[in-house]
Amino acid sequence: MNLSKSNGARNRSAKRIPLQVPLIVTGRDEHGTAFADQVRTENVSIDGGCLLFNRDLRRNQSFKIEGQNGGRFVARVRWCMYYFRQDIRRVGFQLDPDSKESW
Repeated sequence: MNLSKSNGARNRSAKRIPLQVPLIVTGRDEHGTAFADQVRTENVSIDGGCLLFNRDLRRNQSFKIEGQNGGRFVARVRWCMYYFRQDIRRVGFQLDPDSKESW
């Protein structure tokens, strides 16, 4: 994804763009259980984005993302929030610096 940087709101270094992209995320949930889930993004930026998820993750834990074109990226959890009425979690993630160039 080719997203340019801007001085966005809330002290973000990159602008968030609403975009729903299907991805496969692998890692371990907050209980240590391994998973490989199909998820989708809610928004993306040059540095990361927000995933719509069905499981809880711990802040700062690492996980892997695989795109539709086979691209693989390492990321870490910045935040995770559960929305009871929608029964969904939103997981904010930041890409590993080595993964940003190919994102």
